[in-house]
Amino acid sequence: ANKAAFRWGRMWVIDPDAVAAASQLPGALLPQPSPELEADIVRRGLGDGELGRIVRLRAADLVQYQDAKYAAKYLDTVQKVAAAGVSAYTEAVARNLYKLMAYKDEYEVARLHLEEAAKLHLENEVGAGMTVTYNLHPPMLRALGMDSKIKLGPWFTPVLAQLQKGKKLRGTPADPFGYAKVRRVERELIKEYRGLVEKLAAKVNDVNTADAVQLAELPDLVRGYEEIKLKNVDVYHSELARLKSNLNL
Repeated sequence: ANKAAFRWGRMWVIDPDAVAAASQLPGALLPQPSPELEADIVRRGLGDGELGRIVRLRAADLVQYQDAKYAAKYLDTVQKVAAAGVSAYTEAVARNLYKLMAYKDEYEVARLHLEEAAKLHLENEVGAGMTVTYNLHPPMLRALGMDSKIKLGPWFTPVLAQLQKGKKLRGTPADPFGYAKVRRVERELIKEYRGLVEKLAAKVNDVNTADAVQLAELPDLVRGYEEIKLKNVDVYHSELARLKSNLNL
């Protein structure tokens, strides 16, 4: 894959039209806003330029991730931040709030395994007619001390489909996965981040823009799964404390 990346880069220099044509299929599979969502984005004044591109893609994906109300929460915060008129800060918030809101829980893992883009990627890599197996590490098995993943055959696809439908339980008291520490932390991060960036929007100016953008981009530190992610959250909060001090938050 690394060699292929270099070769595509070289091809871009030689024949950018060929590269653009080859990339059309994945682009067509990206989530697109519904007419209602598009109208809402435009009404909020978020539809122009680079910000519009960022917001359309992410808001549409959050509708698929959860629902229209969830995407509206994302747009609410971006709209409040955009009122400050600092494009670099607004774009950083639009990218990174999405990262926090689209955390990869069990429902999202099921959705990503089943989406059409994943199927086409496999067909391009392996060829049609392949047999798909899933290597998973369910929380129940982790709780019982099983450290390795288990391999599940094609029979498990309907189970993933039902799990995907369970996303309506996400974040509610009925969510069986929501009581895990990492899930509680992920939800708290969203709430904390939204409050901070909305508060900071009223204070952003030419002097502190660099620190404000750095704070907005901190969610990029929150990578990995389970214990690795929780350790990265500690790093996130350490950096956040420093920037809050710089910005008098």
